Amino acid sequence: MGSRDFYSGYPARPPKGGLLWLLPLVAAVLVTMALVTGSTFWAGEALFIPLAVLATAIGFARTRLFGWQVAIPSFYLLFFGLIPVAESFVGLVDHAGNMRLDRPLIWMSAGLIVFVIAARSVRASPFEPDALGAMPDSSLGKTWFVLTLMLIGGWGFIYSALYGYFGLGGALTTLDPYAGAASVASGFVLLASVVAYSHFMETRRWKWGSIAISATLVSIGVGLFTRSKGAILSPLMIPGLAYFNAKKRIPWLLIAVTAVAYLFVVYPFVTSWRNEGSPEYRSSAEQFQEGTMRLMSWEMFLDGEQGDGVRSLSRGLLTVMGDIVAETGTSTPFEGGSTYWIGFEVMVPRFVWPGKPDMRVGNILGMKYGWIQSSDEITNIAPTLPGEAYVNFGPLGLLVLMAIMGGLAGWMDGPLTARMGKWFLTWSTLAGALGQESMFAHLVMPFARTLLLILMLVGGVDLLLRTTGLAARRREVTVRE
Repeated sequence: MGSRDFYSGYPARPPKGGLLWLLPLVAAVLVTMALVTGSTFWAGEALFIPLAVLATAIGFARTRLFGWQVAIPSFYLLFFGLIPVAESFVGLVDHAGNMRLDRPLIWMSAGLIVFVIAARSVRASPFEPDALGAMPDSSLGKTWFVLTLMLIGGWGFIYSALYGYFGLGGALTTLDPYAGAASVASGFVLLASVVAYSHFMETRRWKWGSIAISATLVSIGVGLFTRSKGAILSPLMIPGLAYFNAKKRIPWLLIAVTAVAYLFVVYPFVTSWRNEGSPEYRSSAEQFQEGTMRLMSWEMFLDGEQGDGVRSLSRGLLTVMGDIVAETGTSTPFEGGSTYWIGFEVMVPRFVWPGKPDMRVGNILGMKYGWIQSSDEITNIAPTLPGEAYVNFGPLGLLVLMAIMGGLAGWMDGPLTARMGKWFLTWSTLAGALGQESMFAHLVMPFARTLLLILMLVGGVDLLLRTTGLAARRREVTVRE
């Protein structure tokens, strides 16, 4: 490899051929829709969708892996572009009649341009992406260590089964001081799943496959007991990400299975739990039984609630962004960075600071913008990371955030992955992609905290193994002498 840089020798622009030739046609169709209907929504999408596709293609051309430079622009392509357009075409949601959507699409188009420029400014460590293994020689390559991660995460599973979401589903009526620690512990099960799948995709050894499947089932259990669709969706996505990064082929079957599982199992099951299992719910066993019986009775499907499941795929993110851009600085004042200060409080465990304020950022913003009732103190509305930046500092805040995310994406996909291995890319990209819907307090700081814990844990075990191994070799030399 020598001094060859990771990015040198690979295309600096989107690869020729493929489906990129369709972009002018797509733009022409959307412009025509704008002229015929007079809707600014179609004009905004005519600008945004081609730029989002190009940003995604540039990211893949540079890395040839499904990393942050691919996941982040593809997230916005999907939720700000393709899904809203599809919903408008089939008449599921009248986005064309919403005159607030053109400005957020324009600002997000500018944000993606800034993102790509910032990502390209990062020069990565020398390594060949095709030759990069699942992970370097470290404790994460040891079966016993990965099983230990599962055991640590098992506490999070047991806690969730007993007390539900942050202790609100069991005998407790307020946030439990140890809920955050249980959440971190649950993350170790997800890490074990990522590591095991990365091993399995590279080696095809079924000891890793069995560990991966076991970790996936435990992670899904945590998601069920915490009534979180995202916590269930994450372990379902891991096999596809690990497969793509190992084989460079799109796992269409896994994607189809994940989509079907979300629409026909995860969404109706978790929704029934949320409807029937309020914070005052005392028995997880009863909650599980009622949710299962309702799912098996096909009640939700017969009532037509599956349409809500389809609509939940879009998450309403573009509509929320439209309200933010239209109202912030006029009817609703800028936050001026207040939501970011709350994020730093996340680093302090609740058992150290029992009086730590609850992370109700999404709930507070929902009330300010009229997305939820003022009496609703439970529901959180996620404005997306760019939306939160706009809430705090306007268009400049959005562009600065996209520049920071671009630089971070280049660093994650390059130097850090070169040091850690493909498992890290799969794990971090999962958080980076799904977390775009969230906000600083709910994503960035918990991600940084978990990453720090992982590095400390793995580094500490590696140091211990090296130290004990060196001591053993010295004793062996002494005996021989």
